[in-house]
Amino acid sequence: MDRPRPVEEQDHASSRSANLEQVSPVPFEEIYEQHSPDIYRYCLARLADPAAAEDATANTFMKAFSAYSRVGPASDGVRLWLFRIATNVVKDHHRRQSRRRRLVAALVGTVRVGQDPEAQAVLGVELQGILDALADLPSRERHLVGLRAGAGLPFSEIAALMNMNENSARVATHRALQRLRTAVEANR
Repeated sequence: MDRPRPVEEQDHASSRSANLEQVSPVPFEEIYEQHSPDIYRYCLARLADPAAAEDATANTFMKAFSAYSRVGPASDGVRLWLFRIATNVVKDHHRRQSRRRRLVAALVGTVRVGQDPEAQAVLGVELQGILDALADLPSRERHLVGLRAGAGLPFSEIAALMNMNENSARVATHRALQRLRTAVEANR
């Protein structure tokens, strides 16, 4: 015959099930939908090539998906975990490439419906100038620009990814962006 459990055991059992609900992982599809635009922009800023950035983004999420159940990153740490993977994917890309690829010429010539073709061409030339200047920056500065301008990360997350304190991340990022602005202005 089953004896009723004491109230304390019942409360403990219900709190255990509540904890299990809190620990359950976020579906990977949601993680992808939430973070893929930032990862793509970061990869684009680091690689200066839309096709390579798409490949790097895909590789980042393939690696993340295969490790997700094993690693089980905390929901508040998923973003940094993804950026660490993306950083490694970008580094692997650079190792395989003997030189950086430039922005695809078709991007400059692509006309969007409803936009003036001349304005579109000017925008493409300006974008190419920015990407050229970005490609000339040292790797660390490209990394900082990619994290801040490309992915829009706050300085606290940049600091965590770059293994520095937040103030150092803020100063280094400001200097990298200023150096990029100066290079773009000089090439005009």
